[in-house]
Amino acid sequence: MTGGTVTGYADLAAAATLGVAARDPGLDDLPEEVRPGTGEVAERLLDAAAMLDTARRAAPVIARVTPPAPPAAETRPVIPPAADQVLQRVADDRGLLLIALAAVARSGRVLPSVRVPDLLERARTPRAGAPDAELAAALEPVLGEGGRWLARQHPDWRRLVAPLADGWPAGAQPAEALAWFARRRAAEPAAARELLATSLADFSPRHRAGLIDALADGLGPGDRELVQAAAQDRSRAVAEGARELLARLEPGHAERAAAAARAELAAETPRANTLPETWRLWRFLPEDERADRVLRALATLPAAQALEALADWPAWWPGDLSRRVAAWLAERSRGSRPVPAAAWELWALRLPGEDIGQAADFARGQSFDAPGPAGRSAWGRAAERLTLRGTIERQLARPDPTTSFEQPQPPGGNP
Repeated sequence: MTGGTVTGYADLAAAATLGVAARDPGLDDLPEEVRPGTGEVAERLLDAAAMLDTARRAAPVIARVTPPAPPAAETRPVIPPAADQVLQRVADDRGLLLIALAAVARSGRVLPSVRVPDLLERARTPRAGAPDAELAAALEPVLGEGGRWLARQHPDWRRLVAPLADGWPAGAQPAEALAWFARRRAAEPAAARELLATSLADFSPRHRAGLIDALADGLGPGDRELVQAAAQDRSRAVAEGARELLARLEPGHAERAAAAARAELAAETPRANTLPETWRLWRFLPEDERADRVLRALATLPAAQALEALADWPAWWPGDLSRRVAAWLAERSRGSRPVPAAAWELWALRLPGEDIGQAADFARGQSFDAPGPAGRSAWGRAAERLTLRGTIERQLARPDPTTSFEQPQPPGGNP
Protein backbone atom coordinates (compact mmCIF):
# COMPACT_ATOMS: atom_id res chain seq x y z
CA MET A 1 0.00 0.00 0.00
CA THR A 2 1.20 3.49 -0.77
CA GLY A 3 0.27 6.96 0.35
CA GLY A 4 -0.27 8.51 3.77
CA THR A 5 -3.07 8.57 6.29
CA VAL A 6 -6.38 10.18 5.34
CA THR A 7 -7.13 13.31 7.38
CA GLY A 8 -10.02 15.00 5.52
CA TYR A 9 -12.59 14.91 2.75
CA ALA A 10 -10.04 15.63 -0.01
CA ASP A 11 -7.93 12.64 1.09
CA LEU A 12 -11.01 10.41 1.06
CA ALA A 13 -11.79 11.52 -2.48
CA ALA A 14 -8.20 10.77 -3.55
CA ALA A 15 -8.32 7.33 -1.92
CA ALA A 16 -11.61 6.54 -3.66
CA THR A 17 -10.16 7.67 -7.00
CA LEU A 18 -7.00 5.56 -6.67
CA GLY A 19 -8.81 2.62 -5.10
CA VAL A 20 -8.51 1.25 -1.59
CA ALA A 21 -6.09 -1.40 -2.80
CA ALA A 22 -3.58 1.29 -3.80
CA ARG A 23 -3.95 3.49 -0.77
CA ASP A 24 -4.90 2.81 2.84
CA PRO A 25 -7.83 5.15 3.64
CA GLY A 26 -6.80 5.25 7.30
CA LEU A 27 -10.44 5.46 8.36
CA ASP A 28 -9.69 4.57 11.97
CA ASP A 29 -7.70 7.83 12.31
CA LEU A 30 -10.71 10.01 11.44
CA PRO A 31 -12.48 11.97 14.25
CA GLU A 32 -14.91 9.81 16.16
CA GLU A 33 -17.93 11.81 14.99
CA VAL A 34 -17.35 10.86 11.33
CA ARG A 35 -15.58 7.50 11.80
CA PRO A 36 -17.54 4.75 9.98
CA GLY A 37 -18.55 1.46 11.51
CA THR A 38 -17.27 -2.01 10.64
CA GLY A 39 -17.60 -3.63 7.27
CA GLU A 40 -15.90 -3.65 3.89
CA VAL A 41 -13.24 -0.93 3.44
CA ALA A 42 -14.93 0.49 0.33
CA GLU A 43 -18.29 0.75 2.07
CA ARG A 44 -16.72 2.35 5.12
CA LEU A 45 -14.95 4.86 2.84
CA LEU A 46 -18.25 5.91 1.23
CA ASP A 47 -19.92 6.22 4.64
CA ALA A 48 -17.08 8.42 5.92
CA ALA A 49 -17.23 10.60 2.80
CA ALA A 50 -21.00 11.07 3.21
CA MET A 51 -20.63 12.06 6.85
CA LEU A 52 -17.74 14.42 6.15
CA ASP A 53 -19.62 16.05 3.26
CA THR A 54 -22.71 16.56 5.43
CA ALA A 55 -20.61 18.05 8.21
CA ARG A 56 -18.86 20.33 5.75
CA ARG A 57 -22.15 21.61 4.32
CA ALA A 58 -23.69 22.13 7.74
CA ALA A 59 -20.71 23.92 9.25
CA PRO A 60 -21.29 27.70 9.54
CA VAL A 61 -19.11 29.92 7.40
CA ILE A 62 -17.53 32.45 9.70
CA ALA A 63 -16.17 35.49 7.89
CA ARG A 64 -13.66 37.77 9.46
CA VAL A 65 -15.33 41.19 9.39
CA THR A 66 -13.74 44.32 10.70
CA PRO A 67 -16.50 46.47 12.21
CA PRO A 68 -16.64 50.02 10.87
CA ALA A 69 -15.37 52.84 12.98
CA PRO A 70 -18.16 54.48 15.01
CA PRO A 71 -19.67 57.72 13.72
CA ALA A 72 -18.07 60.99 14.65
CA ALA A 73 -19.59 63.06 17.41
CA GLU A 74 -22.55 65.12 16.23
CA THR A 75 -21.62 68.76 15.69
CA ARG A 76 -25.15 70.10 15.17
CA PRO A 77 -28.20 69.76 17.41
CA VAL A 78 -30.84 67.14 16.63
CA ILE A 79 -34.43 68.29 16.15
CA PRO A 80 -36.34 68.04 19.45
CA PRO A 81 -38.96 65.33 20.03
CA ALA A 82 -41.83 67.74 19.32
CA ALA A 83 -40.44 68.50 15.86
CA ASP A 84 -39.77 64.81 15.28
CA GLN A 85 -43.47 64.12 15.86
CA VAL A 86 -44.31 66.56 13.08
CA LEU A 87 -41.82 64.87 10.76
CA GLN A 88 -43.40 61.48 11.41
CA ARG A 89 -46.86 62.85 10.66
CA VAL A 90 -45.85 64.03 7.19
CA ALA A 91 -43.51 61.15 6.32
CA ASP A 92 -46.03 59.55 3.94
CA ASP A 93 -46.82 62.81 2.13
CA ARG A 94 -43.89 63.41 -0.20
CA GLY A 95 -44.71 67.04 -0.87
CA LEU A 96 -44.99 67.94 2.80
CA LEU A 97 -41.96 65.78 3.60
CA LEU A 98 -39.79 67.83 1.21
CA ILE A 99 -41.05 71.04 2.82
CA ALA A 100 -40.35 69.61 6.29
CA LEU A 101 -36.79 68.60 5.41
CA ALA A 102 -36.13 72.06 3.96
CA ALA A 103 -37.42 73.57 7.22
CA VAL A 104 -35.07 71.37 9.26
CA ALA A 105 -32.15 72.48 7.08
CA ARG A 106 -33.05 76.15 7.65
CA SER A 107 -33.09 75.57 11.40
CA GLY A 108 -29.48 74.32 11.36
CA ARG A 109 -30.50 71.00 12.96
CA VAL A 110 -30.27 67.38 11.85
CA LEU A 111 -32.57 64.38 11.88
CA PRO A 112 -32.51 61.71 14.59
CA SER A 113 -30.52 58.75 13.29
CA VAL A 114 -33.50 56.45 13.83
CA ARG A 115 -35.39 58.30 11.05
CA VAL A 116 -32.60 58.07 8.50
CA PRO A 117 -32.80 54.46 7.19
CA ASP A 118 -36.46 54.70 6.18
CA LEU A 119 -35.96 58.05 4.44
CA LEU A 120 -32.85 56.87 2.60
CA GLU A 121 -34.72 53.77 1.45
CA ARG A 122 -37.53 55.98 0.13
CA ALA A 123 -35.00 58.06 -1.78
CA ARG A 124 -33.45 54.89 -3.20
CA THR A 125 -36.81 53.54 -4.40
CA PRO A 126 -37.18 54.45 -8.08
CA ARG A 127 -39.55 57.19 -9.21
CA ALA A 128 -40.01 57.23 -12.98
CA GLY A 129 -37.28 54.60 -13.26
CA ALA A 130 -34.63 56.38 -11.18
CA PRO A 131 -33.91 57.09 -7.52
CA ASP A 132 -35.75 60.06 -6.05
CA ALA A 133 -33.03 62.65 -6.59
CA GLU A 134 -35.12 65.48 -5.13
CA LEU A 135 -35.70 63.63 -1.87
CA ALA A 136 -32.03 62.60 -1.69
CA ALA A 137 -30.96 66.23 -2.17
CA ALA A 138 -33.34 67.34 0.60
CA LEU A 139 -31.97 64.66 2.95
CA GLU A 140 -28.29 65.32 2.39
CA PRO A 141 -27.94 68.52 4.48
CA VAL A 142 -29.90 67.16 7.47
CA LEU A 143 -28.38 63.69 7.92
CA GLY A 144 -25.85 64.63 10.57
CA GLU A 145 -22.81 62.52 11.46
CA GLY A 146 -24.89 59.52 12.56
CA GLY A 147 -27.03 59.63 9.44
CA ARG A 148 -24.01 59.85 7.14
CA TRP A 149 -22.44 56.92 8.96
CA LEU A 150 -25.58 54.87 8.35
CA ALA A 151 -25.65 55.88 4.68
CA ARG A 152 -22.07 54.67 4.21
CA GLN A 153 -23.02 51.16 5.35
CA HIS A 154 -25.32 50.54 2.34
CA PRO A 155 -23.95 50.82 -1.22
CA ASP A 156 -27.18 52.26 -2.66
CA TRP A 157 -27.59 54.76 0.17
CA ARG A 158 -23.93 55.72 -0.06
CA ARG A 159 -24.33 56.75 -3.71
CA LEU A 160 -27.37 58.88 -2.89
CA VAL A 161 -25.42 61.12 -0.53
CA ALA A 162 -21.92 60.75 -1.98
CA PRO A 163 -19.65 63.58 -0.81
CA LEU A 164 -19.59 66.46 -3.28
CA ALA A 165 -15.86 66.94 -2.88
CA ASP A 166 -15.13 63.56 -4.45
CA GLY A 167 -15.37 62.54 -8.09
CA TRP A 168 -18.28 60.64 -9.57
CA PRO A 169 -19.82 58.24 -7.01
CA ALA A 170 -18.35 54.76 -7.42
CA GLY A 171 -20.79 52.27 -8.91
CA ALA A 172 -23.53 54.84 -9.51
CA GLN A 173 -26.08 54.23 -12.22
CA PRO A 174 -26.34 57.03 -14.84
CA ALA A 175 -29.49 58.46 -13.25
CA GLU A 176 -27.78 58.48 -9.84
CA ALA A 177 -24.72 60.16 -11.34
CA LEU A 178 -26.95 62.82 -12.91
CA ALA A 179 -28.65 63.52 -9.58
CA TRP A 180 -25.26 63.75 -7.87
CA PHE A 181 -23.98 66.12 -10.56
CA ALA A 182 -27.02 68.38 -10.13
CA ARG A 183 -26.18 68.65 -6.44
CA ARG A 184 -22.54 69.38 -7.23
CA ARG A 185 -23.48 71.99 -9.81
CA ALA A 186 -25.79 73.79 -7.36
CA ALA A 187 -23.12 73.80 -4.64
CA GLU A 188 -19.93 74.34 -6.65
CA PRO A 189 -20.64 75.43 -10.26
CA ALA A 190 -17.01 75.80 -11.37
CA ALA A 191 -15.86 72.49 -9.86
CA ALA A 192 -18.80 70.69 -11.44
CA ARG A 193 -17.99 72.19 -14.82
CA GLU A 194 -14.35 71.06 -14.64
CA LEU A 195 -15.39 67.54 -13.68
CA LEU A 196 -17.87 67.31 -16.53
CA ALA A 197 -15.35 68.65 -19.05
CA THR A 198 -13.06 65.68 -18.38
CA SER A 199 -15.72 62.94 -18.30
CA LEU A 200 -18.69 63.93 -20.47
CA ALA A 201 -17.68 61.48 -23.23
CA ASP A 202 -17.94 58.56 -20.77
CA PHE A 203 -21.76 58.79 -20.70
CA SER A 204 -24.40 57.65 -23.17
CA PRO A 205 -26.00 60.28 -25.46
CA ARG A 206 -29.18 60.39 -23.36
CA HIS A 207 -27.29 61.03 -20.14
CA ARG A 208 -24.89 63.48 -21.82
CA ALA A 209 -27.97 65.51 -22.74
CA GLY A 210 -29.15 65.47 -19.13
CA LEU A 211 -25.75 66.54 -17.84
CA ILE A 212 -25.58 69.43 -20.30
CA ASP A 213 -29.07 70.51 -19.24
CA ALA A 214 -27.86 70.50 -15.63
CA LEU A 215 -25.38 73.24 -16.54
CA ALA A 216 -28.32 75.64 -16.76
CA ASP A 217 -28.14 75.93 -12.96
CA GLY A 218 -25.61 78.72 -12.47
CA LEU A 219 -24.85 79.13 -16.18
CA GLY A 220 -22.20 81.79 -16.74
CA PRO A 221 -19.42 82.91 -19.08
CA GLY A 222 -17.03 80.34 -17.64
CA ASP A 223 -19.21 77.57 -19.09
CA ARG A 224 -18.93 78.82 -22.68
CA GLU A 225 -15.99 76.62 -23.76
CA LEU A 226 -17.58 73.40 -22.48
CA VAL A 227 -20.97 74.28 -23.98
CA GLN A 228 -19.40 75.16 -27.34
CA ALA A 229 -17.71 71.75 -27.43
CA ALA A 230 -20.98 70.02 -26.54
CA ALA A 231 -22.74 71.88 -29.37
CA GLN A 232 -20.64 69.77 -31.77
CA ASP A 233 -21.70 66.50 -30.13
CA ARG A 234 -22.74 63.74 -32.53
CA SER A 235 -25.97 63.33 -30.54
CA ARG A 236 -28.68 65.71 -31.73
CA ALA A 237 -30.22 66.02 -28.28
CA VAL A 238 -26.88 66.95 -26.71
CA ALA A 239 -26.06 69.43 -29.46
CA GLU A 240 -29.48 71.13 -29.33
CA GLY A 241 -29.35 71.44 -25.54
CA ALA A 242 -25.88 72.96 -25.75
CA ARG A 243 -26.92 75.43 -28.47
CA GLU A 244 -29.83 76.59 -26.29
CA LEU A 245 -27.40 77.24 -23.44
CA LEU A 246 -25.09 79.11 -25.82
CA ALA A 247 -28.00 81.32 -26.85
CA ARG A 248 -28.67 82.11 -23.20
CA LEU A 249 -25.08 83.26 -22.83
CA GLU A 250 -25.52 85.86 -25.57
CA PRO A 251 -26.41 89.45 -24.52
CA GLY A 252 -30.10 90.21 -24.86
CA HIS A 253 -31.13 86.57 -25.16
CA ALA A 254 -33.85 86.79 -22.50
CA GLU A 255 -35.52 89.72 -24.25
CA ARG A 256 -35.36 88.04 -27.66
CA ALA A 257 -36.73 84.75 -26.29
CA ALA A 258 -39.64 86.55 -24.60
CA ALA A 259 -40.48 88.44 -27.80
CA ALA A 260 -40.42 85.21 -29.81
CA ALA A 261 -42.66 83.48 -27.24
CA ARG A 262 -45.17 86.34 -27.37
CA ALA A 263 -45.29 86.19 -31.14
CA GLU A 264 -45.78 82.42 -31.19
CA LEU A 265 -48.47 82.51 -28.52
CA ALA A 266 -50.33 85.31 -30.31
CA ALA A 267 -50.24 83.44 -33.62
CA GLU A 268 -51.79 80.24 -32.27
CA THR A 269 -55.44 79.40 -32.71
CA PRO A 270 -57.75 79.11 -29.67
CA ARG A 271 -57.66 75.32 -30.00
CA ALA A 272 -53.87 75.27 -29.92
CA ASN A 273 -53.92 77.34 -26.74
CA THR A 274 -55.30 74.29 -24.93
CA LEU A 275 -52.38 72.09 -25.92
CA PRO A 276 -49.75 71.26 -23.27
CA GLU A 277 -46.93 72.01 -25.74
CA THR A 278 -47.57 75.74 -25.40
CA TRP A 279 -46.51 75.81 -21.75
CA ARG A 280 -42.85 75.52 -22.75
CA LEU A 281 -43.13 79.05 -24.18
CA TRP A 282 -44.19 80.52 -20.85
CA ARG A 283 -40.81 80.00 -19.25
CA PHE A 284 -39.31 82.60 -21.59
CA LEU A 285 -41.71 85.29 -20.34
CA PRO A 286 -41.02 87.59 -17.37
CA GLU A 287 -42.71 86.31 -14.22
CA ASP A 288 -45.29 89.10 -13.98
CA GLU A 289 -46.38 88.51 -17.57
CA ARG A 290 -46.43 84.77 -17.05
CA ALA A 291 -48.62 85.23 -13.96
CA ASP A 292 -51.12 87.19 -16.03
CA ARG A 293 -51.25 84.42 -18.63
CA VAL A 294 -51.77 81.79 -15.91
CA LEU A 295 -54.66 83.76 -14.44
CA ARG A 296 -56.33 84.09 -17.84
CA ALA A 297 -55.74 80.42 -18.61
CA LEU A 298 -57.44 79.34 -15.40
CA ALA A 299 -60.63 81.02 -16.56
CA THR A 300 -60.63 79.57 -20.08
CA LEU A 301 -58.79 76.27 -20.20
CA PRO A 302 -60.10 72.81 -19.33
CA ALA A 303 -59.06 71.80 -15.83
CA ALA A 304 -56.39 69.34 -16.98
CA GLN A 305 -54.60 71.91 -19.17
CA ALA A 306 -54.88 74.64 -16.54
CA LEU A 307 -53.42 72.26 -13.97
CA GLU A 308 -50.48 71.51 -16.27
CA ALA A 309 -49.87 75.24 -16.60
CA LEU A 310 -49.85 75.57 -12.82
CA ALA A 311 -47.46 72.64 -12.43
CA ASP A 312 -44.98 74.49 -14.67
CA TRP A 313 -44.96 77.44 -12.27
CA PRO A 314 -42.00 77.92 -9.90
CA ALA A 315 -42.09 76.16 -6.54
CA TRP A 316 -43.44 79.21 -4.67
CA TRP A 317 -46.24 81.26 -6.19
CA PRO A 318 -46.82 85.00 -5.80
CA GLY A 319 -49.55 85.75 -3.28
CA ASP A 320 -51.92 87.17 -5.89
CA LEU A 321 -51.64 84.01 -7.98
CA SER A 322 -52.29 81.78 -4.96
CA ARG A 323 -55.46 83.68 -4.11
CA ARG A 324 -56.70 83.55 -7.68
CA VAL A 325 -55.99 79.84 -7.82
CA ALA A 326 -58.10 79.35 -4.70
CA ALA A 327 -60.96 81.25 -6.32
CA TRP A 328 -60.62 79.15 -9.47
CA LEU A 329 -60.73 75.93 -7.44
CA ALA A 330 -63.82 77.11 -5.57
CA GLU A 331 -65.61 78.05 -8.77
CA ARG A 332 -64.73 74.78 -10.48
CA SER A 333 -65.75 72.65 -7.51
CA ARG A 334 -69.21 74.26 -7.54
CA GLY A 335 -69.67 73.63 -11.24
CA SER A 336 -70.23 70.47 -13.19
CA ARG A 337 -66.61 70.14 -14.34
CA PRO A 338 -64.45 68.14 -11.92
CA VAL A 339 -61.15 69.49 -10.63
CA PRO A 340 -58.23 67.03 -10.52
CA ALA A 341 -57.11 66.22 -6.99
CA ALA A 342 -53.58 67.29 -7.96
CA ALA A 343 -54.84 70.87 -8.28
CA TRP A 344 -55.55 71.06 -4.54
CA GLU A 345 -52.20 69.43 -3.82
CA LEU A 346 -50.34 72.01 -5.89
CA TRP A 347 -52.20 74.84 -4.22
CA ALA A 348 -51.61 73.57 -0.68
CA LEU A 349 -47.89 72.97 -1.27
CA ARG A 350 -46.98 76.08 -3.27
CA LEU A 351 -48.68 78.83 -1.31
CA PRO A 352 -46.37 81.53 0.04
CA GLY A 353 -45.82 81.15 3.77
CA GLU A 354 -47.65 84.36 4.63
CA ASP A 355 -50.84 83.02 2.98
CA ILE A 356 -51.00 79.68 4.79
CA GLY A 357 -53.19 80.68 7.73
CA GLN A 358 -55.75 82.54 5.64
CA ALA A 359 -55.78 79.78 3.02
CA ALA A 360 -56.34 77.09 5.65
CA ASP A 361 -59.37 79.00 6.95
CA PHE A 362 -60.68 79.40 3.42
CA ALA A 363 -60.24 75.67 2.67
CA ARG A 364 -61.89 74.76 5.96
CA GLY A 365 -64.92 76.81 5.04
CA GLN A 366 -65.06 75.29 1.58
CA SER A 367 -64.99 71.81 3.13
CA PHE A 368 -68.44 72.64 4.56
CA ASP A 369 -69.87 74.61 1.64
CA ALA A 370 -68.63 72.74 -1.45
CA PRO A 371 -71.36 70.67 -3.15
CA GLY A 372 -70.92 66.90 -3.18
CA PRO A 373 -68.80 64.63 -0.99
CA ALA A 374 -65.85 64.63 -3.41
CA GLY A 375 -65.48 68.41 -3.32
CA ARG A 376 -65.87 68.60 0.46
CA SER A 377 -63.32 65.83 0.92
CA ALA A 378 -60.81 67.54 -1.40
CA TRP A 379 -61.14 70.85 0.42
CA GLY A 380 -60.85 69.07 3.77
CA ARG A 381 -57.62 67.42 2.67
CA ALA A 382 -56.28 70.76 1.43
CA ALA A 383 -57.12 72.35 4.81
CA GLU A 384 -55.34 69.53 6.62
CA ARG A 385 -52.22 69.88 4.50
CA LEU A 386 -52.16 73.65 4.93
CA THR A 387 -52.51 73.25 8.70
CA LEU A 388 -49.62 70.79 8.69
CA ARG A 389 -47.55 73.24 6.65
CA GLY A 390 -48.11 75.87 9.30
CA THR A 391 -47.07 73.40 11.99
CA ILE A 392 -43.93 72.54 10.02
CA GLU A 393 -42.93 76.20 9.93
CA ARG A 394 -43.55 76.63 13.65
CA GLN A 395 -41.91 73.42 14.84
CA LEU A 396 -39.21 72.37 12.37
CA ALA A 397 -37.89 75.66 11.04
CA ARG A 398 -37.21 77.33 14.38
CA PRO A 399 -33.93 76.56 16.18
CA ASP A 400 -35.29 76.81 19.76
CA PRO A 401 -35.29 73.22 21.17
CA THR A 402 -37.59 74.19 24.03
CA THR A 403 -40.50 75.05 21.74
CA SER A 404 -43.58 73.12 22.76
CA PHE A 405 -45.39 70.97 20.25
CA GLU A 406 -48.46 72.62 18.77
CA GLN A 407 -51.13 70.19 17.73
CA PRO A 408 -52.64 71.29 14.39
CA GLN A 409 -56.34 71.93 14.46
CA PRO A 410 -58.54 69.49 12.55
CA PRO A 411 -59.65 70.75 9.16
CA GLY A 412 -63.30 70.55 10.16
CA GLY A 413 -64.47 69.32 6.77
CA ASN A 414 -67.03 66.63 6.00
CA PRO A 415 -65.20 63.85 4.14
